[in-house]
Amino acid sequence: MNVKAFDISAWQGRPPADWFKALAADGHKLGVVQLWGSGFTSFPGGSGQAPNPDARYQLGQIRDAGMAMAGYIVIPPDTTVKTDQLIGAGLAAAGPFARDLKFIAADIESNKLIHPASPGQRLSNALADIRRAGIPAIIYTSRSKWPKSMGTNSTAFSRVPLWDASYLADSGVFKGWCSFAPILMDNRFVKYGGWDTRAMWQLAGTVSAVPNFDNKADLNLADFARLGITETLPEEVDNMPDPRVDDILTRLANVERLGHAHTTPPPTPPAPPTPTPTPTPHPPAFRYYDKLTSADGHATGFAARHALSLTQLQDLNPDGPRSRPNNRTWDGDWSLVYPGDEFRIA
Repeated sequence: MNVKAFDISAWQGRPPADWFKALAADGHKLGVVQLWGSGFTSFPGGSGQAPNPDARYQLGQIRDAGMAMAGYIVIPPDTTVKTDQLIGAGLAAAGPFARDLKFIAADIESNKLIHPASPGQRLSNALADIRRAGIPAIIYTSRSKWPKSMGTNSTAFSRVPLWDASYLADSGVFKGWCSFAPILMDNRFVKYGGWDTRAMWQLAGTVSAVPNFDNKADLNLADFARLGITETLPEEVDNMPDPRVDDILTRLANVERLGHAHTTPPPTPPAPPTPTPTPTPHPPAFRYYDKLTSADGHATGFAARHALSLTQLQDLNPDGPRSRPNNRTWDGDWSLVYPGDEFRIA
C-alpha cells in the first residue's frame, strides 16, 4: 500500500502539535525522525554530528497525531567498521519510543567511502546492530551518493529495502500531492546498487508540508508492503513489551521505560471483556536466506560473499543451516558445510 509520509531532522526543531495533526489530516501515515546526524553537540568521532535533541518530542507528536513512527541514523565515514556505539546513540535518542519504530534506516549519503577499506562491512555492522535491538533495518541513499559511499560496483545490499532520495521538488517536477494524478512509487526510478525497485521515495526535500504552517519537511511516498509494514496506524500495533529493546536502551543510555518520557500520557487501553490468549509473536522482519555454492568453498567464503564475517554468519545461524541436501544432520562443525546448505544472511 502506497501512503504519504514525511521525515524531519534536528534542525527542524519542535513544530507545534497542530502541525503534526494537520499532516495526519492530510493523509500522512508515517513520520520518520532523524535519530543521529546533524546536531548541536559533538559525538566522539562524529565531526560535529550528534543525536537529535528533539527526537523524542518529534516522535511523541507523530504518535499522538495517530501516525506510525520510524527513524534514521546517519552512518558517517570512519576508520572503524564498528557501529555499536553509533547505533546505540540513535536508540538512546529515540528513548522509550524505540520499541514502536517501524524501521530504522541507515543513512548512507557520504561523498567518500564510509570506510577506507571495508565500507560493506561497516554498513553490514550497522544493519546488524539495528536488528539486534529488534527493529527492522532499511537503507536510505540516492543514486549519486551510493557509489561514493560504498564503491562503484556495490550490489551486496540489494535485498535490504531501499529508501531512495531524488528531491523532485528541487527540479520543479513535484507539484504537490494530487488526488486525480497519483504519484507512482516506481516513477523515474533508475536502477542502481542492485535494487530493482524502491520501497520508499523521498521525492521532495524541505518544502511546506501542509498549508498555513511555516514548518517544512521532506515529503515521501512509502510502500508499506515493500517496507514490511503490515499495520497502517499505531493503534493496530501489537504493543507487547520487547525486553531486547529495553535491555539495550538501559545499557546504552540508562533511559526511562516506556510511559515515563512521552510528551503526553498514553491513553489507558480498555479492559478486554474476556481473557484472551497471549498473541503469537510475529516472525522477525527482513530475514533473508541464501544457499552455499561450490564457488564459495566453505562458510568463510559464503560469509564474505554477503559482506559478513564468519562470526556474524554464525551468530545469525546458531542452529546451523536451515536446510541441508540429502537429509544430512547438522553436527555443529562449521568447517563441514556443503553446497546447498541454506543460511540466514540478514
